[in-house]
Amino acid sequence: MKRKLLLICLAAVFAISCNATTKVWLNQQEIKPSVNEYAIYKNKDLMLTLYNNASRYYYSDALSEISYTSFPSVNTFLLDVYQDMFMRAGFIIYAGKPSARIVPELKINVSWISDETMVNDVLLTLDEGIRFKKQYTIKMPPSKQTDTTEQLQKKAYRMMEQSGRAILDDPAFQKAYSAIQPK
Repeated sequence: MKRKLLLICLAAVFAISCNATTKVWLNQQEIKPSVNEYAIYKNKDLMLTLYNNASRYYYSDALSEISYTSFPSVNTFLLDVYQDMFMRAGFIIYAGKPSARIVPELKINVSWISDETMVNDVLLTLDEGIRFKKQYTIKMPPSKQTDTTEQLQKKAYRMMEQSGRAILDDPAFQKAYSAIQPK
């Protein structure tokens, strides 16, 4: 009886390990986004907020055994990445509204994220008025069974970089931001 119970337990452990999910850890210290400094953004104020409607993890569209996560959360990771990118572009980034003046706020709402697709709804507001609104969709090639954790991680970093650059490089965003700057 004990032998049967032991064999059943071993079979269960084996079955669980075969279906184990590969976790791809995203690390803020490892992502080094390539962003140009823009004269239009140089030393300009911006408050950046991020809302992640996606879950604490995100997954592969093609391979169900892969999930992406970060510490303390994917939301914190994304906010840190965007803050870094926008600072590299020239902005002075605020985590909260400065009390002495009105600062433009960029609200990025991550409405969908997987290893193949990232959808961000972006709002640029100033003093409660919406000055720019647009949805950005970033597409990446599907993950393959043969991709290593490192390859999956680098692909995720490229997607984050492309999503930030889509906003920064957008002439419509640049025009909207310029329009709210004091003359």
